[in-house]
Amino acid sequence: MTLKAAEAASRIGWRIRSRIPYTPSPFRRTVIHQRFRASSRAHSRPTQVPFCPLTRRPAGHARRLSDVAAGKPLGSAARAARRTGADSSLFTGAIQYPKAVLYCARHTRVQRQALPTDRRLHRRREHSARPVGLPMHTQHPYILGTLSTGESVPMLQVDRRRHMAVLGQTGTGKTGLLLNLMRADLMGGAGFCFLDPHGDAAREIAALAPPEFRRNLIYLDPSDPTHVFGYNPLADIPEAERATTAANIVSAFKNIWGHSWGPNLEYILSNALRLLLDTRDQTLLGIPRLLADDSYREWLVKRCADPVVRQFWSQQFASWDARQRAEKTASVENKVGILLANPFLRSILCQNASTLDLARIMNEGKVLILNLSKGNLGTEPAHLLGALLVSGISQTAEARRNIPEAERRDFTLYVDEFQNFATDSFASILSEARKWRLSLVAVTQHVAQLSEPLQHAVFGNVGTIVAFRVGAQDAPMLAAELGLQNHRALRETNNFHAWLRLMRDGSPNQARLIQTLPPLPPGRRFNQMVALAHARYMLPRPLVEARIGAFFPATEPKRPRRKRRRDPDNRHRRPAKPGSPPFNSGLSAQ
Repeated sequence: MTLKAAEAASRIGWRIRSRIPYTPSPFRRTVIHQRFRASSRAHSRPTQVPFCPLTRRPAGHARRLSDVAAGKPLGSAARAARRTGADSSLFTGAIQYPKAVLYCARHTRVQRQALPTDRRLHRRREHSARPVGLPMHTQHPYILGTLSTGESVPMLQVDRRRHMAVLGQTGTGKTGLLLNLMRADLMGGAGFCFLDPHGDAAREIAALAPPEFRRNLIYLDPSDPTHVFGYNPLADIPEAERATTAANIVSAFKNIWGHSWGPNLEYILSNALRLLLDTRDQTLLGIPRLLADDSYREWLVKRCADPVVRQFWSQQFASWDARQRAEKTASVENKVGILLANPFLRSILCQNASTLDLARIMNEGKVLILNLSKGNLGTEPAHLLGALLVSGISQTAEARRNIPEAERRDFTLYVDEFQNFATDSFASILSEARKWRLSLVAVTQHVAQLSEPLQHAVFGNVGTIVAFRVGAQDAPMLAAELGLQNHRALRETNNFHAWLRLMRDGSPNQARLIQTLPPLPPGRRFNQMVALAHARYMLPRPLVEARIGAFFPATEPKRPRRKRRRDPDNRHRRPAKPGSPPFNSGLSAQ
């Protein structure tokens, strides 16, 4: 291993290049700044060889180099290995952070250049070298609960890829099971997304995030009064996926207004979305405007690449008179206008650029927690936003077909009350998302809340079923799915107990009664997660509203500029008011 001294920065580097002798500053703050800026790192694989800082004594530095070459742990890691009696191999790698003083003002120039710069290297102390909280392997088991004999019931990641359905009445323990599963994902470094239509569980799991994983956790609240994140479903869509994107958005709208949906509404809305997708920097605000503004619609048609869509707007729509346009577009304008009138939903969906990158979240194993509280957002806006996000995650997972299967990272989608966000994308996730490494954990209270096609999609594709206490209407159906002879067992199950049919190695096991894990203690880091989200993924709400307001044309025409007289004597003077004498006349107003 060789140490490569980085070029000294700031004033130290300037003195070295100018051959001016270095005089240490008497102020400790300046010394610490120089310690961080002038540095060197061991250029080797961080998982095998740790950082090797210099010490005060050359003999100590040489001894540390020999320890690194021999594969021995350093500093506080060595003390932790002796104290715990654990294998020293657990303490090798980039987790070695010696506790010794790393800087002395009387070091030589080469030593100053070789001091480490990474601030995190200095901040982490002895707790970083303990064997607690080390990253788990992707195949580590998830403990779902315990049997009556006290034996734990594990579930492997390969079995989770066949999805899981959790059913039960309110207060039976569904949320506790979800929190324990998500906590295991957090500790294992696995990525997931959680859509919570109530808000309490979202705040609780965000507060439980360990400090070392808080950078990978994104907590977003659409009803935040001061900041707002951006998710534009029309932004940066490849040309080959625009038709699918338009169909997914139409399906999300149809999920909300299925009782008043018609073919004419779907036809016009689909063509409007296709027209907006072919032009950059467009949002859902363009739908009502293109229906009413002829110049804006013509500007979009010129940039449309699809000949069928272009023919609809330039010929068929243009042939309608004012009365026909009003009749056929009224339903589209009413439904889209009602949703966009909600300030929370408008500020999220109508930004030109998205601050939420779903592809990066899934491929890098980040955690996305969305508080879709219906009490703050409203029922229909919360359902639409959740349905659009589910469609976006499904489409992002399908885009992984260009990534080799061995490099696809597992990602789990947790959806509470999933019947509210169920679109055609749910059937696609249940049937095809397994090969894209997208797992689904769907939670609902009653089977009757699901439509008949959705029931067939769920029970026909879900591998693991967890059934808490259910009502008399759902018990016979679930008993047939679980293979139970008496459906009364499902109606008399105690709280925090559930019947589990586990998928193991591609085949379902016999249903067994388990006791779920106890609830987690409350966390204390919720405010930190909110502050991080404000700084990294959200914008001030007044700024976003101002940008959205600039999209609409001015309601009043601009006043023409007044032409100034070319008389050189009066060129820079204001015109006199009516009834007042000239400025230089020497007269005063009567």
